[in-house]
Amino acid sequence: MVHCTRVSLFSCLLTIASITGLSSTDSILGQCQTAEGIYNCSGIGLEDIPTGIHIPTPTTIIDLHGNHISNITYLDYGSLTALDTLDLSDNQISILEPNALMKLKGLKVLDLSKNYLQGSGMEEHMFMDLRKLKELRLKRNPLKILRADLLNYFELPSLQILDLSYCELETLEASSIDLPSLISLNLSWNKLTEINRRALRMLNDLKTLDMSHNLIKVFDTVPHLPELQTWYLDSNLIETVHVGDHIWTYAESLQNLYMRNNQIMRFAPGDLPLDLGTLKVLDLSNNEIHCDCRMKWIASAVVEDKANRDIVLKCRYLSRVNGKDLLSLPEEELNCNIPPGKIIFIVSMAAIVAVCVGLIAFFVVRSIRRRFKIRRATKSDNKGDYSAVYTKEDEDIQVTMSDSRGLLVNKSEFDV
Repeated sequence: MVHCTRVSLFSCLLTIASITGLSSTDSILGQCQTAEGIYNCSGIGLEDIPTGIHIPTPTTIIDLHGNHISNITYLDYGSLTALDTLDLSDNQISILEPNALMKLKGLKVLDLSKNYLQGSGMEEHMFMDLRKLKELRLKRNPLKILRADLLNYFELPSLQILDLSYCELETLEASSIDLPSLISLNLSWNKLTEINRRALRMLNDLKTLDMSHNLIKVFDTVPHLPELQTWYLDSNLIETVHVGDHIWTYAESLQNLYMRNNQIMRFAPGDLPLDLGTLKVLDLSNNEIHCDCRMKWIASAVVEDKANRDIVLKCRYLSRVNGKDLLSLPEEELNCNIPPGKIIFIVSMAAIVAVCVGLIAFFVVRSIRRRFKIRRATKSDNKGDYSAVYTKEDEDIQVTMSDSRGLLVNKSEFDV
């Protein structure tokens, strides 16, 4: 009989498995829990995915998150016709073979978050025949690139929610997200520098697009997004905006546009969709908006139903209008004139700086002349170098030598 202690439970299970003829995988699977259609093997140290023979046929949810699974070559879950959710998050998966998931025809939710999948290793047909899949989570995988035809309508015709946040994405290739049924797309916390219209060309039903926390500097491109309602572009590096006309053409249903925490200083008429009838929220909080004479046009701009819309355009500069609402400022406050007090201050500071520079120059020149006068008395002879410092007081000349010959005060010895 084998006696198990709490400390050595895992090794004890392995010992029991070897005695009874069970494999280590079988013994670990003994820790899985089954209840109400859920097969839960989370966090038990699995290195391989359990085969279909271990899982009850009525299972609807398989939870394998928090294990040590490193690759998926083939899932023989064809007999699990009720299966609709598979959670493989927080593992070590770096290899996902093409067609590995093709037997999961009834699957609706697939979670591959927090693994080690790389976009360069993910090819076409990776998600073959997941025709009922509605939600795909790839969050926190080091993808870096999204290949063309990886996510397409023919293989994922029902997909509605796609999470690609925290994936280190730098590039979206053309046709990489061809999913007309998609409703929500999360591309936040990546390294995208542009909005690739060709990569997002078929998102006809998309309602929410999150591209916050990327590296976009210029916002002048709008893909064809006829049903888009909410677009997040917070915390990018946006300096230039020119999308008013594009939104009217390609995203005329837009209701909420967020561009908080960027570097926008100014915009011209037509750059923003201020007069778009569907727009309810336009938030440019925490930008660098300069409310000066170049923004005077906005005082007379037509902004439909302004009272019932949340349009946040807060001034950062000039200092006297800092924090004020740009749309509520009267035209006379939007000017580029410098106040008299500021002019006096600038002139005073310039005068002080000029005086300081002059004094510094005077003392530097004086110091250089003194050093030159002293050093020109330096002589050398065959016995070596020596120096003398002399001063003239009335008619006498005093010479101090650097050697032991002492001080000479004899006018007759010098021809002055």
